[in-house]
Amino acid sequence: MTASRSISRAQLIGFVALAGPITAATAPIASYLPAFYSEHLGLSLASVGFLFFSMRALDFFFDVLAGVLIDRRPFAGGKYRPWLVLGLLALLGGVWMLYTPPRQWVSVPFAFLGGALLYLGFSFVSIAHQAWSSALSRNGDERVAIFGYREIAIIVGILGVFLTPAVAEHVYHADFETKVHVIGYALLVTIAATGVVSLWSVRGKDEQNLPGQQHDAEPSHRVTLAAVGRILRDPTVIKTVVLFMLAFFALVSSASMMPFLVKGVFGKPDLVAQVQGVYFIAAMASIFLWLRMGKRYGEWNTLRFSTLTAIAAQLSVLLPLYAGATWTLFLHFALLGAHFGAAPFLLRSLLGRIGKHMASEQGTDAQGVLFSVGVFAEKIGSSIAVLLAFLILEWLGFKPGNATDAAAQGAVLGVYLALPVGAYAIMSLIFLMRRPLPEPAGSGQELSVPA
Repeated sequence: MTASRSISRAQLIGFVALAGPITAATAPIASYLPAFYSEHLGLSLASVGFLFFSMRALDFFFDVLAGVLIDRRPFAGGKYRPWLVLGLLALLGGVWMLYTPPRQWVSVPFAFLGGALLYLGFSFVSIAHQAWSSALSRNGDERVAIFGYREIAIIVGILGVFLTPAVAEHVYHADFETKVHVIGYALLVTIAATGVVSLWSVRGKDEQNLPGQQHDAEPSHRVTLAAVGRILRDPTVIKTVVLFMLAFFALVSSASMMPFLVKGVFGKPDLVAQVQGVYFIAAMASIFLWLRMGKRYGEWNTLRFSTLTAIAAQLSVLLPLYAGATWTLFLHFALLGAHFGAAPFLLRSLLGRIGKHMASEQGTDAQGVLFSVGVFAEKIGSSIAVLLAFLILEWLGFKPGNATDAAAQGAVLGVYLALPVGAYAIMSLIFLMRRPLPEPAGSGQELSVPA
């Protein structure tokens, strides 16, 4: 970090730390909460199914709402800080209501309100935090560094939230309900603590205080709906959003097959937790490599390279399949995990660059809208991945209890390879369609982005 940086390394780490617990707040919802509400709190299966479907549907609406409001309704005291604070309050309320509800208040309406608050808060905090991350950077290297460290915080948060119940079980012999409560209390503490640290780290550095980024809260300076429409029709934005969807489709389709692959195809159910640990440790360690490459070669070129190597990593599953040695299975998941954070953080950094280019060329500062579209695309890609993977498995006659059957093994392996590799192949085709996009403010760098 040089003196010309807008924030120091310590400020950077303090600011991005918030990304970990806010991501962790939604990570256990699918794996813990349905069983928590149906088996332990007494809600019917139909009610629980409706509850979580409704919350997920609201989540998509909240992403769009957050992006538009952040850009169209800035406060005089800062464009992102007030929205982030309001989002944190909603998120904390939602976590308390959803993870640690008082038993006498448990009901579908109470849980729905908690889920709505959680997703509302998550949308506003996540989008405001990403947009502010981009605004804090003054050149490409700073932006890559901020989003790279932010991805490390996300991985640490995901690891932490799934390790928390394991620690509770080991130390306190906690039952399932207690584990969910422990997750909730851990989230409340870490979200509140990192929220304070994040805001304190960039005190006095609201986006309008940074060189070349002055903003006014007057209506004439707000992003108009017509400008939002132009942004969403921009070919560069459209193709970048498609890349978001494909990248998360590939990551989630692969991850959703991981337990079936280890248990059924390789017949090692006792190694599922261990290979997942290797996967996330490799993901965290590799970010520093992608960060360095992103600074040296730019987001676009690094994305292109990481996509090709991700295909090779996915195909490396053939190594343990034919070699049979356990260490080759761990090697495969280490290679796969090394690509977990590459595309997400590079695409977010790229979206920040596109936003700054638009602000420079068109006078439209719509980082909130851009990052809301990116978050929306992530969720769409992830949702389609799980839906399509499981529909194909059912069509092929796969039954989870029959995972060791030869036909079942072939179905799992086929889906595990075909969906991610297919998505990465389409991404590679998009990389062939590009035009140069210069770094704003005369950095002298040039980035190839889709035309």
